[in-house]
Amino acid sequence: MKERAQLVGIDFQDARADALAFIRAFDWRFPNRSDPKGALASRYGLAGLPTTYVVDQEGRIAQSLTGAQ
Repeated sequence: MKERAQLVGIDFQDARADALAFIRAFDWRFPNRSDPKGALASRYGLAGLPTTYVVDQEGRIAQSLTGAQ
């Protein structure tokens, strides 16, 4: 689904330096956004960490999965 989907990480309430260190430690190569005040978490009703959302082109949640799998 590479042509139809993109993985984006959200650094929820993390200090930017800590988030960047984590990204480097795990060699993540996908985009990451910072959410230091929890605005995105609030918008999408974050219930726990980690949470995975599949968001459609209109910004609506199509699927969510909370917890480590």
